[in-house]
Amino acid sequence: MDRLNVGMQVEIKRSDGRVHGAVVTGVNHATGGVNVEWFEKGETKGKEIDFITLLKINPALNPENGAAKPPADVFKAPKAPSKVENTANGKRAMPQPKVRSSTASTPIDMDSTFVQAVTTNNHVLSTKSAKNTPETSEAPFLPAITPDAQPTASPSMDRLNVGMQVEIKRSDGRVHGAVVTAINQATGGVSVEWFEKGETKGKEIDFLSLLKINPALNPVKDVPKPQVTEIPRPPSSNSQKYPINNASKPPADVFKVPKLPIRRETISNGNGDGNRAQPKPKSRTSTVTTPIDEDVTYIQNTTISQPPLLEKPLKAMIPKFDEPPPSLVSTAKSACVNEVERLAQEREKRRYQQAEVKKQMEARKSIDPGNPNWQFLGMICDYREQIDFRPLRMDDYVIDNRITVCVRKRPLSKAEVNRREIEVTTIPNKDHLIVHQPQVKVDMTKYLENQVFRFDYTFDENSSNEMVYKFTAQPLVQTIFDRGFATCFAYGQTGSGKTHTMGGDFHGKTQDCTKGIYALTAVDVFRTLEQPEYSSLGLQVQCSFFEIYGGKVFDLLAKRAVLRILEDGKKSVQVCGLKEMQVFSADDVMKLIKLGSLQRTAGTTSANANSSRSHAVFQIILKQGRKEEVYGKISLIDLAGNERGADTTSSDRETRLEGAEINKSLLALKECIRAMSMNKKHIPFRFSKLTLVLRDSFTNQNAKTCMIAMVSPGMNSVENTLNTLRYADRVKELGSGSVDTKERDDSDE
Repeated sequence: MDRLNVGMQVEIKRSDGRVHGAVVTGVNHATGGVNVEWFEKGETKGKEIDFITLLKINPALNPENGAAKPPADVFKAPKAPSKVENTANGKRAMPQPKVRSSTASTPIDMDSTFVQAVTTNNHVLSTKSAKNTPETSEAPFLPAITPDAQPTASPSMDRLNVGMQVEIKRSDGRVHGAVVTAINQATGGVSVEWFEKGETKGKEIDFLSLLKINPALNPVKDVPKPQVTEIPRPPSSNSQKYPINNASKPPADVFKVPKLPIRRETISNGNGDGNRAQPKPKSRTSTVTTPIDEDVTYIQNTTISQPPLLEKPLKAMIPKFDEPPPSLVSTAKSACVNEVERLAQEREKRRYQQAEVKKQMEARKSIDPGNPNWQFLGMICDYREQIDFRPLRMDDYVIDNRITVCVRKRPLSKAEVNRREIEVTTIPNKDHLIVHQPQVKVDMTKYLENQVFRFDYTFDENSSNEMVYKFTAQPLVQTIFDRGFATCFAYGQTGSGKTHTMGGDFHGKTQDCTKGIYALTAVDVFRTLEQPEYSSLGLQVQCSFFEIYGGKVFDLLAKRAVLRILEDGKKSVQVCGLKEMQVFSADDVMKLIKLGSLQRTAGTTSANANSSRSHAVFQIILKQGRKEEVYGKISLIDLAGNERGADTTSSDRETRLEGAEINKSLLALKECIRAMSMNKKHIPFRFSKLTLVLRDSFTNQNAKTCMIAMVSPGMNSVENTLNTLRYADRVKELGSGSVDTKERDDSDE
């Protein structure tokens, strides 16, 4: 544990498998435990880790890591003969002294023994070279390494810490700051986060890409490769040059040690005189991590007591290494310094986020200066920038469904524009609608709650009545010529545009009946009737127009005569006294629509000054033969405006009773359509007079229904808009689905 210091940055592994950095705060040599601390989720955490476990994740802490051991067969030193001592009984072998080995941890830990050994070896080489013996070719040589050469190192991630502020480059070329949230040592990835457009975004960046933008993170400088030079020696025919290389090892015969004579001296003892071998001096084997480990081992094992010969050239052979780079030195920092640096980084991060929020606020204010709801308007504009708009077009395909549910959004009225209201509804494509509901938190923070609805068709504010008719009522015309019953009704709050869609455009207080669904349906009926396959059937076209108000039925074509709804013996609902007028052209239908519209019941509510307080039903009936049997029937219904109780608090008792009756009939209509879509045997059409009149449209097998939900785009009508959309959604229950967005440059943001 000598390499472990307090304040050192290490990697630890959590119980869930995550690996991140931590700081050593304490080292217990007795138990082998290491105390570490790290910063996570706004607080400092710590624990004690076993040193053996820490070594598995941080191999650089192992003092023996990186020391390469030479092969035993190459660096085996020549076995010296045993020392012999003359005794009175004879000669006996003396045990050799033990060799003490030490491991050096620095590349320049070379003592005078190494220098003296190299000097002695050179003296032997020069002596044999002068004698011109064959042993010269087997003598080894030592290459010299230039002092400036240093080992190369790969980029290290030690200077990168969690919470550090770095610069990142986006795919669109922008460069801005970000905060490091995680470091993956295995894959070399760095996770960063930044604050943009009111939300926190993040992505993972390769460490090498991060180094290009943040060169200060690279602790290793470009170091040239070590240059190998050879020491000249006497030429020989069998001489070979083997530069030192860790990847390739020279043959074993190069390092063969010549046998040297054993020096003897005469000693005398109590038993007699005799000669005995001089004891070999103790040599210390030193293992270093320099590129000349192999020659050092060879020379130290062949120590010869000779005077130095080439002392000056050997000093140039000893490599002079500079100090290791700063990343390899463990800089111990106190916990106070680390905490100050962390607080400084968090302060810079907060300032950057506040600056980004301020820029966004200024950009939102510039959209509509002076608007009191500019914050919500800016959020809605930011949301719409991410949407790929593909609205409904006239040439799109019309789907033939038994029950069709559509939504139409009207534009802002002049009164809403003068009140500086903002639009809270968005139609991105032909079958989705998004409501941006403004919300305020407890701390007065404003945000949007985006709710997505899906229907068969969605019409934006640019859609005309002709487009709405093509996808809603026009497919129903063919149904009545196939002996079927069709129903098309408009539903929505007061002032959402129901009468405009069904009856026609308004120019002031006058209504153009030629542009409504009533008139467009009549034109298509007479056009189809002129076709050869139907002209020979002898069909007659009759029309009726009545309203349901307060649970009673009034005939709009007979000066508001009160009608009764009864059921005959065939279980068919009959409206007794209803006036059905025969028409021969579309112009006759227009006259009836104008006559009946003047007789409708209208009232004034807090939500609308001219609110329709009744359900208006316009029926086109095809009858065949003299008995006038019903061949087909289409009912076009302009429902009364639904209102919440909160919108009618200032109204009188009669108005509130009207609203209760309207909501009751609308609930019954919804339940009948749901039962029809689910193919239930029982349809609850007796819950209200409206559903009782439309019984044939619910029970007939060849029946089709189309619902047009009308919504207002203003912010003040968002509650009514949500109620209308929920009502329409429960009719068919298609599900919200997903909205296509634009392709972003950074997909992991």
